[in-house]
Amino acid sequence: MQTTTPNRTAVIGLCTMCIGVLLLKYSATAGKLAMGLGILAMVSTGSVQGFSKLMAAARCDLFELRHAFLARKRLWLRRARHVTKPSAAASLGWQLSVLLFTLVMFVGGAFEVSIAGLSIATETVSRIALTVALFDLCIMGLRVMRWPWGRSAGKWLKAAVAAILAGIALSMARQIVAGLTGEDPSKFPATVALLAGLCVPLAWATIATVVAAVTILPAMVLSFRRMTRDETPPMEHSYFLARGAAIIRPILLCLALLQIGFFATPPDLNKHPLLRYASVVLLVHMDFWDQTVCGTPNVLAARITDDRYLKVNPNEQVPTLHVATCLNKDAQPAGSKASTAVL
Repeated sequence: MQTTTPNRTAVIGLCTMCIGVLLLKYSATAGKLAMGLGILAMVSTGSVQGFSKLMAAARCDLFELRHAFLARKRLWLRRARHVTKPSAAASLGWQLSVLLFTLVMFVGGAFEVSIAGLSIATETVSRIALTVALFDLCIMGLRVMRWPWGRSAGKWLKAAVAAILAGIALSMARQIVAGLTGEDPSKFPATVALLAGLCVPLAWATIATVVAAVTILPAMVLSFRRMTRDETPPMEHSYFLARGAAIIRPILLCLALLQIGFFATPPDLNKHPLLRYASVVLLVHMDFWDQTVCGTPNVLAARITDDRYLKVNPNEQVPTLHVATCLNKDAQPAGSKASTAVL
């Protein structure tokens, strides 16, 4: 009965539609009405039952999707709590920092220590606290590296971070080469590639600075909430030093990241002669070779354009870069002079 009823209804609908086609010769209204009833009967045959089953299956799919999302969310929250929870060594460092700060404030107020001495003591304690923050960040980074990135969506996040790092490091390397030569950095691809690898820690520091700048306000709100909330923490975390460390930890972590970014910037080679010398030696060995420059053969140089070269004077003990501009592409006559400029 369940099999023949839909087929019978479909046959009846088809017959009604054919009758409507025949009635069109005698009455357009009656024919169109019969055709419409036939099409409606054919379309609606089994639709209610089919839609009910399909909606039930779709509801099951959505439930499975919601369950998978919640399971993944619980997994990531558990991993995040594990990462952000301070280790025992970091907790000890935080509590010692709070203790030192409290002692400095107490001694400064009780014994009327001078402003200069109090500022030196406060700066020392802040440096100790920032060192503890850097140690805590290292522990958090090691925990993140232990995540099974290959089995989760984290591999896409890891690829995105790697692409951002590569872009920032390449930009820093191009800036260094441009400042060193005064020419287009694309003319020195090997040096740019090598310096980009060396600039990866600086790129990490740049990303850390951006993250810290974005999260410092939420960290301050979190610290204020921990300061004013009424719930009682567990006994092992209820004493003053533990609660003080929990309050200042988010803010100092952000400040430590900001400090890393402020100090980890591309070096100015004009202010560091030793770094400039090492960079010039690296540049010469990577992108310079013996070639003919303005009619002079066997010159250690790099070609910038067809009539412009960057060369090294072999008679100098310390390599110095010179710009040589030829009058034309052909070899210069013996009496002609190529214009040079010393960088």
